[in-house]
Amino acid sequence: MTKNYENGNEIWTKQFGGKSYDKASSLIKTKDGGYLIIGSTSSFGKGNYDVYVIKVDSEGKEQWNTVSGYAYNDYGYTAEETNTGFLIKGTTQKCDATNIAHANCETYVWFIELDKKGKQQTSKILHEVL
Repeated sequence: MTKNYENGNEIWTKQFGGKSYDKASSLIKTKDGGYLIIGSTSSFGKGNYDVYVIKVDSEGKEQWNTVSGYAYNDYGYTAEETNTGFLIKGTTQKCDATNIAHANCETYVWFIELDKKGKQQTSKILHEVL
């Protein structure tokens, strides 16, 4: 993450993530002047990829992070700030694991509600295949 002046000169830069593949899909500015980074990680969590959300202050200092996911591929794409925290929008993959080499997988829309400190409050998977 990099914050620049309007002329493009760098104010500060920060790096987040682990030792494997991590990527940010979007960034939103929060009401407190900080930022929420929404993406995916294979460095942390339970599955191949998991939803990865990082909250930083206005100087880029990490305040908290959270990882949500299941056994297969889960991706965080966008978020919106709510009165009680954040609504994370992503996808989750469910697979028939009877044949791992040729697993039959389906992808679903997934909403994760976090409180202002990053604790998961609710999780809703829409059961219509993408």
